[in-house]
Amino acid sequence: MKTKLIPSLLLIAAAANAELVSRGETMGVGTRAMSMGGAFTAIADDYSALYYNPAGMTQLRSSELGLNVNYSLRTNDASPAGGVAGRRTLENIQVNDVSAVLTQGEGWAFGMGYYSPTSFNDPLQYYARGKSYNYEDFGGMDHYRLAFAYAPSSIASVGIAFTVLNGQEQLQIQDGTTVRYLEEYGGFNLEPSFLLQVSKSLTLGGSAVVTERLELHDTYQELGKAPIETEYSIKNPFQMRLGLAYQMGWTQLSLDWHGLFWNSYSYAETGSDFYQNEPGYSNQHIFAFGIEQYLMRRGPVVRAGLSWQTESPNLMGPAWIQRPRSLNLGLGFPVSKHLGLDVGYQYSKKSYVQPSQANGPADLTITETGQQVTGSLRFRW
Repeated sequence: MKTKLIPSLLLIAAAANAELVSRGETMGVGTRAMSMGGAFTAIADDYSALYYNPAGMTQLRSSELGLNVNYSLRTNDASPAGGVAGRRTLENIQVNDVSAVLTQGEGWAFGMGYYSPTSFNDPLQYYARGKSYNYEDFGGMDHYRLAFAYAPSSIASVGIAFTVLNGQEQLQIQDGTTVRYLEEYGGFNLEPSFLLQVSKSLTLGGSAVVTERLELHDTYQELGKAPIETEYSIKNPFQMRLGLAYQMGWTQLSLDWHGLFWNSYSYAETGSDFYQNEPGYSNQHIFAFGIEQYLMRRGPVVRAGLSWQTESPNLMGPAWIQRPRSLNLGLGFPVSKHLGLDVGYQYSKKSYVQPSQANGPADLTITETGQQVTGSLRFRW
């Protein structure tokens, strides 16, 4: 029987065979936007508008290309009741955003890009009930996006984005025996968006994922046994972003809300009929606040942001306690008229309690600490 204990990334359990689907950890893209805690929906005036709010691409006066490199360090501390605590760390460096926005500054814009905002990288280790538990998870979700934006007036613009999703997760669990999972994701989504200039200083922006399809091919193998293959058709969450931005001289403030509303999925072992599941997914609400302060008219720029997340407890019941939060800092430098450099740092932390064995009591406390250093180059022409 396929069974996974819940690691530090959030997993969703199906009723019939304890099969699980990972949601991963969202890292975001774009150093400038990340330095402001991700509160960028109503700003959206550089290449990363392609990710946060495609309608904002019409604000660019010229075409822009962005490249973002991300270094991350993740530490998990696990403390089981009556056992021995363990600590695992994982480092990763990757190019997680290459985007281009093409425009002549005449009320239209076209965007295309690759970004990788979701990571499955997650290590865990502890000792309890006379045996060692080791959990190793690697992989990510890649997005390939095309978007078009149009401004019918000087105060409003609309956009539409189409995204192809592709990802792979490799998971190994040692808990008396060794089991491995290979999970291969593929799908697409459609996301309309808008940007509205409410006043000279205040801007409102938003977007919603209205169509999304995600397929998963899961291969499970217990050491020494034949692999079991399962196909999933996942009704991924309806997602929505809303943001406000206020500009006052050399200071810009922004506030964002991002909601994920989960539904259900169907699954079947390869070659069998599909089963429908309504497991009661938990909804997420992510809030972010950012500030951007110019020190001179054309830079340098100091940025800071704070984000926090709330989640309904119905997925794992009262045993699941999360307190995710992150603090972000950043600097921006105008290298030349056509070239900009941004650097940022993020510190995040969350903790929760879960069972240390399947169907057991909540007796394992896990604290996740993450650090990210990002750098972006922006080239305009």
